[in-house]
Amino acid sequence: MLLMAAFGLIMSAFTVQAAPILITALPFNITAPGTYFAASNLNLSSDQNGITIIVPKAGAVVLDLKGFTLSGLATRTGYSGVAINNPKGSSITVRNGTIQAWTYGVSATACSNVHVTNITFIGQNNLCEAVFNGVSSSSINRCAFTGSAQYAIQDESTTTGNSYANNTFDGGQIVTLSVQSINAPLTLADCDFDPTKN
Repeated sequence: MLLMAAFGLIMSAFTVQAAPILITALPFNITAPGTYFAASNLNLSSDQNGITIIVPKAGAVVLDLKGFTLSGLATRTGYSGVAINNPKGSSITVRNGTIQAWTYGVSATACSNVHVTNITFIGQNNLCEAVFNGVSSSSINRCAFTGSAQYAIQDESTTTGNSYANNTFDGGQIVTLSVQSINAPLTLADCDFDPTKN
């Protein structure tokens, strides 16, 4: 009995990590914390978001594209490559890949603790390559913004501020960074702008 109790205490000291979930087709909905990997280049030829993240309970979500590309239809309007909607305290990370040909490459709405890193955005008549709307305590770091879009990054209605660091912009966008917030600090550091276009 004592041995079983000791074994139980030892086992409770370890956290069992769930296996990553492979994304093999779009559209795909993420509704639970965990790590999600793209299995290949993924294309969507219908009027939908590519990957939607709605997590009804707190917990970390990592979406790792593993160097692959999410492609939409440049001729469609109103859809996102990755749409993040109110994850209620969840930490959301989107990283390591390319997102192209959506109205919004990554869009996050009414949430916090969203981190986009090492993503190449290829605009093809996008409205925004990345948009934070009512998003706070979040960041976009080490990303490349290329191609045509109205905005590279649009930041609206943040309450505590966001951070943008080590990003590059090729100047193909009409507006590189648009910020519409009141009394919220914003960090912009070590970004590279094409001086011939901006």
